[in-house]
Amino acid sequence: IYARKLLSCERPWPRRGELVAPIAVVHGRYDGWRCFGRSPAWGKTGPEWRFSAPEESWDLLRVFYPDAVLDALYRHPCPEEPQGFYTRTPYGMVDILPAEAPQEQMNRYGSMAFLGYHAAEEGDLDRWIHFVRQGGTLLFAWPHLFTQTNREKILHGESEWLERQEELTGVRLSGFVETGSGYAAGNICLGAAVEVLQEMNGFPLVVRHSLGKGSVILVNVREYPAVEAIRPVYEGLLAQLGNRESTAQREKGWMRTQDTVEFSAYDDCQGVRRIYAINTNWWQDTDEPAKAELLLGSKSYPLCIDRGVIHTFTVCRSFAVWTADNETEVLSCDGNCLRIQGVGSAAVRIVGNFSSVAADGWQTRQTGSGVWVLTGNLNGICKIRLLLQ
Repeated sequence: IYARKLLSCERPWPRRGELVAPIAVVHGRYDGWRCFGRSPAWGKTGPEWRFSAPEESWDLLRVFYPDAVLDALYRHPCPEEPQGFYTRTPYGMVDILPAEAPQEQMNRYGSMAFLGYHAAEEGDLDRWIHFVRQGGTLLFAWPHLFTQTNREKILHGESEWLERQEELTGVRLSGFVETGSGYAAGNICLGAAVEVLQEMNGFPLVVRHSLGKGSVILVNVREYPAVEAIRPVYEGLLAQLGNRESTAQREKGWMRTQDTVEFSAYDDCQGVRRIYAINTNWWQDTDEPAKAELLLGSKSYPLCIDRGVIHTFTVCRSFAVWTADNETEVLSCDGNCLRIQGVGSAAVRIVGNFSSVAADGWQTRQTGSGVWVLTGNLNGICKIRLLLQ
């Protein structure tokens, strides 16, 4: 029933613009992970193909999709409890990007991170270095620079690494040293533009290489991120990427929530951003809305996200607007002029850094600091010219 309600909202009002995903998680070359099962890599038989650390490292995707079940979802009968059908998105949408993606596609992201297996090739370095130099952040551990394709050796950490890796990482690697804490640390010599962010067992654990306008973050271990001793460190670094990219999106409009809210943002060719949000709590019979905040520049505005509907927030540079129901829609925004479609009485909420709002033919009242509600009648498509001071 919940899914049918959302579908009834989505069909008449398709998404406008291009999906905004500031972060990409890289699906490595020859990576056998898939999100709908935990069977052996590539469906192969033999102990070396078992679901292991390279595939388990994709579980860290839950930093971005906390309620996701990275396995088969079908349950019959379906219990009334979270099943992974929907998930919170505390940092917005995140893409999974093939390692072979062209440079143009790669450069669209603010940050990229590796999780699972990747068979590195020397040609990768040129694209990664270009990505970082133009302002990107790249996160990985040593296994993502390994060239080994033998599965059994991969699981034992036996591999050569890219010869030119020092151009990317800023460090010289001479081998690995067992720490006795469940991982082997890289024996490295730091370059001039490298700083140590975290140490453990007397070895640099996390280092950052400033390269051009961006930075490379290296977790200095031989193991994959899923290894118990490394996982919390890697998860913390992923969360830092999420927070940083969310902050960068505030100027155009973004959302913040730790409640049961999933949201996505789309930018159109006129520079208008639309943020769509749903309350993912389908399993409880409650009218209690989920809590979220709309972030706009340095300001934040509290929101209530009801169940069973798609909430649409239209951000028009200096202000944001949304309607009280799914039968009324903001079609476009040109300066301070809104085109709105609907029939009958309508309520339009506006937030922004201004002291007064007026619109001909609409009643206006202020409900909070920088928060206004316009009420009036619609008969099809009409224009509302806002006087903002």
